[in-house]
Amino acid sequence: MFIADELNNMARRCSLSGDELPRQWEVLAPALGGGYMLRHVVTSEVRPTLLSEMRNLY
Repeated sequence: MFIADELNNMARRCSLSGDELPRQWEVLAPALGGGYMLRHVVTSEVRPTLLSEMRNLY
């Protein structure tokens, strides 16, 4: 199923609460419920995250 990224955040980087270093997460794809799938740029961990939890998005 295709989900549109209405905020154009694909391939941008961000931080999450508690991160020691800035912008360690890359936006992979939009997810249902107003969130995104993120990938950690160092560990390659993938996790769903709500837009409200994303900080320093650029």
